[in-house]
Amino acid sequence: METTSARRLLAVTGPAPDGCLRTITARLRGDGWELCPLDTPGLHAVVLLELDPRAIDELAFADTDEDRWDALAEEPARRTLGVLQTAYRNRSSEGTVVVLVQPTSALEGAAGLVAATTGWEAQRQLAKSVARRWGADGIRVNVVGVAPDFVGAPPPDALRTDRASAAAGADELASTIALLLRPDAAALTGATLTIDGGALMQP
Repeated sequence: METTSARRLLAVTGPAPDGCLRTITARLRGDGWELCPLDTPGLHAVVLLELDPRAIDELAFADTDEDRWDALAEEPARRTLGVLQTAYRNRSSEGTVVVLVQPTSALEGAAGLVAATTGWEAQRQLAKSVARRWGADGIRVNVVGVAPDFVGAPPPDALRTDRASAAAGADELASTIALLLRPDAAALTGATLTIDGGALMQP
């Protein structure tokens, strides 16, 4: 764990469309964050983007082979575990905030997306467990859920739902991440925030 520094160090990692990644990093740089590798000591924040377009290609569960299961269910869970462990080892003495971004499908499941939704939900449960277990060590973890079509392809039929308002684009996602990284959001941890225009309304 690194001692206090005037620099605000941020790592952004994970699969995501290039345009989305550029928008997020530009916004956070504009807020004064300094982008750095994940293994940099003294990290104040980590953003893990899980927006792989492969994940929303429908395929019947009976036709899912081991390679696809590993790529869409097990690999994301392993990646999240590694990112969380690295963030913990390199955390700042001032505390470290982790934001995980994934489709809202993790919250409801979807026919044809069994592998992907299994991986996303595993990530979300890891995030919640870490938020509770490492909170005393200054680690905050939250999840942001975006509409499945955010990754650049139409959502499967199973996920087409009327929305109360427009779903978030890259700018709105960047603003939500920036909000979660603010010091005055310190009481918010272990939460899942959905910015999909109300397509999925949690109880």
